[in-house]
Amino acid sequence: MHQAGYSDYMISRAVELVNELHQRGVQGLDRFVRKLSDNLGNKDNGEDYYESYLDILKEGRFAQILVRNGFKQVAIEYSQKGPDIKAAYNKRTVHFEITRKRENEEDDAIHQSKKGVGWISPYRIDNLRSTIQEEKGQLISGELNIVVLWSDTITVGHHQIEWAVEDIRREIEDDPDKYRKMSGILFTSGVSYPNGTPKQFLLFRNDKGDARLPNRLANKLQSMTEEDPRKLKGGHEDLAAAMRKRCH
Repeated sequence: MHQAGYSDYMISRAVELVNELHQRGVQGLDRFVRKLSDNLGNKDNGEDYYESYLDILKEGRFAQILVRNGFKQVAIEYSQKGPDIKAAYNKRTVHFEITRKRENEEDDAIHQSKKGVGWISPYRIDNLRSTIQEEKGQLISGELNIVVLWSDTITVGHHQIEWAVEDIRREIEDDPDKYRKMSGILFTSGVSYPNGTPKQFLLFRNDKGDARLPNRLANKLQSMTEEDPRKLKGGHEDLAAAMRKRCH
């Protein structure tokens, strides 16, 4: 996809998402749209601006998943500092910090190869663990905090995150304070390789954290589904127009 071809596709995709979030009452869309449009318009950074756009878009897509699965009072980009999203479920407020693992050169090689995925070299587990550790600074003391790891690369799947979490669990045993603000890790994959299976969510709970996940909330997080997008008309036309104006 060439840089000149990004604009219409990216804007259309973002406007459709923003429209649904608006209709479902998600708060904080002004700030979210500004971040999206800033990256849509920043073509001087080449391919990086598209990846940055996808990083931010994942926040919106996760907010979309939350409202579709019964979470209330969903707010995105609600604060200058802190987690990306907060929401309420069963009278409890939970905060989500979203981080995305991008596609890499190995993905390109796999897509072009007839060998399948059996030859993927293991993703460095310390890299995954470091990614999770980097998000700890955004978490709020005493609150329910979930680090959401969204993988858009075939090289980071359930097995890799399980290995990383096992290392983290050992760290928690040795030093519970190190992850005390983190209530859990929620993993999902943006790729449907190899057989188009529906999106699934894998939850790891930190039972030694300051705020422990209630069972009902934990069960909801693990059972969430990503429904087919509803065809929306109208909606947040002022934000859509503002986005188009900023990006052309």
